[in-house]
Amino acid sequence: MAYSGTQLKQLFTEIADSIRAKSGGNEKIVADDFPEVIEELKSGGDSIADELVTRTIVSYSHDTITYIGGYAFYMCETLTSIDLPAVTTLNLYAFNGCTSLVEVNVPSLVELNAYGFSQCGSLVSIDLPMVQTIGKYALSYCSSLMSINIPAVISIDRYAFRGCVVLKEISIPLITSLSQSTFRDCTSLTTVDLPKVTKVESYAFQGCSSLVTIELPSATQLNSYAFYNCSGILFLPIQTYLYRYGGAFADGKQYKDIYIVQAKEERQKFLEDWYKLALDGNVGELE
Repeated sequence: MAYSGTQLKQLFTEIADSIRAKSGGNEKIVADDFPEVIEELKSGGDSIADELVTRTIVSYSHDTITYIGGYAFYMCETLTSIDLPAVTTLNLYAFNGCTSLVEVNVPSLVELNAYGFSQCGSLVSIDLPMVQTIGKYALSYCSSLMSINIPAVISIDRYAFRGCVVLKEISIPLITSLSQSTFRDCTSLTTVDLPKVTKVESYAFQGCSSLVTIELPSATQLNSYAFYNCSGILFLPIQTYLYRYGGAFADGKQYKDIYIVQAKEERQKFLEDWYKLALDGNVGELE
């Protein structure tokens, strides 16, 4: 049975009021409190029903579901926790704008699509042990995010972590290429571990003003503006010779010297073995 928008709003209001009345007005309303009604509302394929249901959920748990569709919990500002142990895919905008979300359990997640957790401003940490792909803007503008665990990731699209302003450190052990603006405006970022990255795309670290040292032992290519406005950066230890680096640090400002350490085993001999990247973009071996 499909309901009209007016009927849906009235019915859902009556259900919510009934639950609150029984608990003295303090009960947290979750989908499990009225599964039959929700299934009936959704059976008509009415998007309004979905919106009414998801926008009032405080917590969501499901043991067997493997896929969360696009916009499923979009702008659900009451949602504080999700427990989805079997989910392998989150489609685009799945939890975008869930500003109260603080607890995320998705241990089997493999594919996190575009804007999946974007603008989840209360999220402090997220553990994604099985995720292999992260879509564009997937964790962008998570303004409280301090910890991200992504040990299995092999692909990250552009702007994935843009605007995560309190994120201080991150390790991505398997990724080989860093997309455009991946960490753009992560102003608190100080430590980045990218052992297999060979290519850093344009603006990847733009505005990372707290970044001082970043280890890129496999890097061979730094695209233009890769470290634009990284005013604190001093050292980039690498293991292989850079064949492209022009303009990577260009921003029109007067920089301190930026040094590239070539030999990992000799990094302690800084002044003896460094390759110096001067402001004019020339690379010359120190005698």
